[in-house]
Order: sequence, then structure tokens, then C-alpha cells
Amino acid sequence: MSKRESKFLKKQKLALSVIGVVVIAVAVYLFTIVISDTVEGEFVEGEHFFAIEKPRRVRGDKIEVMEFFSYGCIHCYNFDDDLTEWANDRSSQVALVRTPVIANDLWRNLGRAHYGLMELGILDQNHVRLFKEIHDGKRNLNTLEKIAAILATSEVSEEELLAAFTSEQVTQKVNRADNLARRFKIASVPNLVVNGKYRVSASRDVGLIKMLDVMDFLIEQETELKTNPPAG
Repeated sequence: MSKRESKFLKKQKLALSVIGVVVIAVAVYLFTIVISDTVEGEFVEGEHFFAIEKPRRVRGDKIEVMEFFSYGCIHCYNFDDDLTEWANDRSSQVALVRTPVIANDLWRNLGRAHYGLMELGILDQNHVRLFKEIHDGKRNLNTLEKIAAILATSEVSEEELLAAFTSEQVTQKVNRADNLARRFKIASVPNLVVNGKYRVSASRDVGLIKMLDVMDFLIEQETELKTNPPAG
């Protein structure tokens, strides 16, 4: 083997060693991220979830999970599939209620669209679509007219959509959603309220997926209370 070939092989080994170190470092970093979003024993009030100062009484046999969200929020979009799958897996125990946050005029219009589609009975087929139009399609849906134009079909016209978006029933639901967000002190989205008692928010210690773990913890707690209510 010539000196030139020997020198080349040494450089090649050195390069491979550096690449190996980088790959391991990246793997360790990713592993740390995963670990930070996994369950570590019981969750603590004031750290992983917060008690609602003025709880809302929830009727019915199921545990209510209310998601405060906006179609204009990319984090809500990224969280939507996981939340839907989580709720579907617990459909016999949990009732998921999506509640739009009315933070500004744009989000108010998106909230009107949410409840208008619900009034027309076509929310299920348009819920994810509205997310996609805004975040994947990069559409600026800043008026009710633009929202109606993008969602209109041969079955539901723009006029029918606009009439639903601006109806008195929808106005009342939007106002109620806004009042609930204020009552629960919702300062960011997505935010989750369990059975009207506890608020679970994304934070440095609680990632989006870990929010679901915290809710499982709280739902188990609430189910136990329903099964074995305190005496007196």
C-alpha cells in the first residue's frame, strides 16, 4: 500500500468517526426529547395541570374534555390528529368538545365558521379541511366571505354558509365560547379542560403528547370519583 493510499484511508476513518459521533449525539438529543415528553409517575397540580378557580358543573355519564383551539393555530393543527385518535379510543368514557377561542377578529370568524358548520351538520367533513386550507394551502381566510367561498359545494352554497355563520344561534355559541375561555383563564392554545375542573396547557414541562398522558391521569381520577363519590 502506497503512502498516499494509507493517508487517504486514515482520513476516511477519521471522517467516519466524526460522522459516527455526530449521529450518536443527534440520537441522544432526540432520545432526550422523547423522554421529556413521556410519563414519569404521577402528575402534580400546579406543575402539570391547574385547578379551575370556578369549576363548571358537567352533567352526564362521560368525562368531558373541552379543547380550546383555533383553526388559525398551527400547534392546534399538529395536535388535532393525536387528540382525535385519543378521544376515539376512549369514546365510551370521554366526550370531546371542541371550543374555538375568540382572541381577535380573524379567530372570531373562524369560530363562527366552526359553529356554522355544526349548525348545518357538516362539521365532521370540514373540520380538518379548514385546518388544511389555512396551513397547507396558505390561504388567508380573514373574512366570512372567503371562508364560505372555499367551503362551498354543490350541496351547500356560499349563501347558505354565510347565513349559518351569521345566525343568532351561532352568535350565541361564539359568545358562550368566549365567556368560557375567560372563565377558565385560557391564555394559549391548544388548551384542555377536564370535566370543568382542571386545565392542561402545553408548556416546557408538558409537551402536546404529554398533555394526553396528563388527561389520562385526571380522567382516571374523575372516574374514580364518579364510581366512589365521597361520603356526605
